[in-house]
Amino acid sequence: MCRTRAFPSRSRAFRDLCTGSRKCELSLPRLQKKQSVLMSVVAGEAVASVRTLDDKQVLQQCMAALRELFKEQEVPDPTKYFVTRWSTDPWIQMAYSFVKTGGSGEAYDILAEEIQGMVFFAGEATNRHFPQTVTGAYLSGVREASKIAAF
Repeated sequence: MCRTRAFPSRSRAFRDLCTGSRKCELSLPRLQKKQSVLMSVVAGEAVASVRTLDDKQVLQQCMAALRELFKEQEVPDPTKYFVTRWSTDPWIQMAYSFVKTGGSGEAYDILAEEIQGMVFFAGEATNRHFPQTVTGAYLSGVREASKIAAF
């Protein structure tokens, strides 16, 4: 994840920036007027190639891709960045929830159903609006804590 000075763009999100075996997604949500956060998710065969790079090399690849995409604009270097190494964690290994093709958000709602008002479930996989995110996990925890506090 990179924290950058904002740079103007007509595009609000970058999707499918990488092609072929270098699959990734990038998004640049505007958090403040002068700063943005860039998040890239590397998937598929690209995970193996990124796994062998150090953090600075991963950053250099991201910045090269952005600068290629936005040739007409100045893309500033990030003020801060970090690279997660989930694929090397023996307990996580890049896992996250997803709804199969043709499925619906109802799958997240079903996972969030409490059992007899005594067992409650939280986590990104129980949040239909923000699945696959830390935000979704956090908000689902707040949701379930509110239910428990109401008893």
